[in-house]
Amino acid sequence: MAAKEQLKTGRIFYASPWIFAAACALLTLIIGVFAANNYQREKKLMSQALFQEGRAVLNLVSAGARAAVRRAILTNDFAPDSWIIAVQTVIEDSSQHPSI
Repeated sequence: MAAKEQLKTGRIFYASPWIFAAACALLTLIIGVFAANNYQREKKLMSQALFQEGRAVLNLVSAGARAAVRRAILTNDFAPDSWIIAVQTVIEDSSQHPSI
């Protein structure tokens, strides 16, 4: 009985390195696939965030310029180049904001 038991134990220890190697290879493959997916998702999210931030900056400049032009029209202080000055003022004011 002891010889049979020792034979079974020997087979398990003989096959064990191959099972361990296969498990390590499978784990490495799974981690690699997850890392590649995570990298692609991170790139996509980064470009979306930058696009949204750029759109917000453009909306800010556009709204500021519109407000300045309306104010100039209402006060009859409208000069042909006043919108350029208004846009420059809005850009300078918004550049002092920490999140822009």
